[in-house]
Amino acid sequence: MKYLKIIIFTFSIVFISNNVSQAQNIFKIYKDDSLELYFKERGNKNGFFFSINNLRDTLPDGKYIFYNVSKKDSLSKHKEVWIECQYVSNQKSGKFEETNYRYPKRKKAVITYKHICYYKSGEKEGIEEEYMISDYNGTKLKVFIFFGEYKKGLKDGVFIYFTDGYPSKVVLYRNGIEEKILIE
Repeated sequence: MKYLKIIIFTFSIVFISNNVSQAQNIFKIYKDDSLELYFKERGNKNGFFFSINNLRDTLPDGKYIFYNVSKKDSLSKHKEVWIECQYVSNQKSGKFEETNYRYPKRKKAVITYKHICYYKSGEKEGIEEEYMISDYNGTKLKVFIFFGEYKKGLKDGVFIYFTDGYPSKVVLYRNGIEEKILIE
């Protein structure tokens, strides 16, 4: 019985230490932090544009959570996640999600803007979509803005662009090259 306890204790320590060594760094970034450290500059005149499309290509490994409030307001109940993403081997990896909230004057309405894309080894891989969700008194309406798919960083498949919730342009891409405009 004594040996069984020692074996279980030893196994527990090894298991816990392995999990701790594999723990992911979590970076919490607020609006009053130096956002220029995380985003690329758009150009000489335009400065910085803070969006998931403009995040730097390489950052230290870890999960990055950008909040829509300053540090002093970080305990606020209105602290919403603005951007959530992760870097593996200093490259973009996995799901990148940007969320912006709008609260019109009607107190029971919320308009949410979402932009979601996926990365693998620093390149877009999989579905990218942008849409808005209008929520009024619990009734939700999802309106797409854009939807498409990437393979190895290139547009590959059908890309649908929406105006007022209706498809306004549909384009077929193969290996990043526009093959055919299906609707314009």
